[in-house]
Amino acid sequence: MSPLHASSPIGKFLDTKGPGLQQLAYRVTDIDALTDQLRAAGVRVLYDEPRIGTANSRINFLHPKDTGGVLIELVQPTESH
Repeated sequence: MSPLHASSPIGKFLDTKGPGLQQLAYRVTDIDALTDQLRAAGVRVLYDEPRIGTANSRINFLHPKDTGGVLIELVQPTESH
């Protein structure tokens, strides 16, 4: 990834951490059940409810402090994908 400007989230990441893995996405089949399970295990989920992502997928993120410093994105594609 390349930052649009120095103050963007990616720009800030590169300034503080240098090059490396910033985000990892996992395709999931039931984002609601999975986030409930993760919360029960003590993992911080960033949004209370999934948001709409690319191609109308449902997305949510796991806090990097709970995932080894990497932002984890959970992606549940629409039925047609």
